[in-house]
Amino acid sequence: MGLGDLLSGLKAFVTQSGEFEPYFQALKAARATATPPERLARLAGHWSDEVKARVASNPNTPLEWLLKLIPAHANRVLGNPQLQL
Repeated sequence: MGLGDLLSGLKAFVTQSGEFEPYFQALKAARATATPPERLARLAGHWSDEVKARVASNPNTPLEWLLKLIPAHANRVLGNPQLQL
């Protein structure tokens, strides 16, 4: 089994029957400042803790979702540029 096969299997596993975006796409979108707030709101419910952490750091994440992410990612939310005074 080569690396390509392993990555394909991983992609299929994390896609979970289309319920969530593939993991690596979700990570990239959660970090990108060009990602629309609506997509970040969906990613805030992703199964991956790392995706949620990146959403918590993204300045385009809606405030409602930042508040929901505080219990698990307080440091990331508090460091979010959107909340800087």
